[in-house]
Amino acid sequence: MPVSLSTWRLSVGLFNGSKPFPNHLYSFQPLPRCNFSLTLNFFLLLLLQCGNVHPNPGPAKDNKHNLSVCYWNVNSIAVHNFSKLSSLTSYNSIYKYDIICLSETFLDSSFSLTDERLSLKGYDLIRADHPDDVKRGGVCVYVKDSLATRVCAITKLNECIVIELNINYKKGYIIFLYL
Repeated sequence: MPVSLSTWRLSVGLFNGSKPFPNHLYSFQPLPRCNFSLTLNFFLLLLLQCGNVHPNPGPAKDNKHNLSVCYWNVNSIAVHNFSKLSSLTSYNSIYKYDIICLSETFLDSSFSLTDERLSLKGYDLIRADHPDDVKRGGVCVYVKDSLATRVCAITKLNECIVIELNINYKKGYIIFLYL
């Protein structure tokens, strides 16, 4: 059921169309059969009224580190004598990614964790190969060694990597999952 603009303004406290909420709380009854977009608009209006939320903040000007992440479905990183890894190295020399996520790496136990052919200078490698130790599927993540990270253990999911990041005293997670 559509709601008129004047009914919506009455329900959210915009009585004359130009005054926002006063600083005290209103008690109001939600409109019957209120659709999702009306409810969402109401909550967005509440967020904007609290004073410290910007509708489109963009990157912080004082932020010294914007995290850059690359994703590539590589479809076998070891094919053609690791030529895809050298292409990735060339591409990364231009964009200088902080985190590089690769799916379908096709790595198995024949590639050791310290295999030099898989290394990228300045990056730590985290792998989650196919659980049946076959050359298909699998994921790996290259994380810049200057980032404060911790790998979280996920025991029930195969081919999944969860990384906890600490940047500017803020904690965030990168979850990379291949299904």
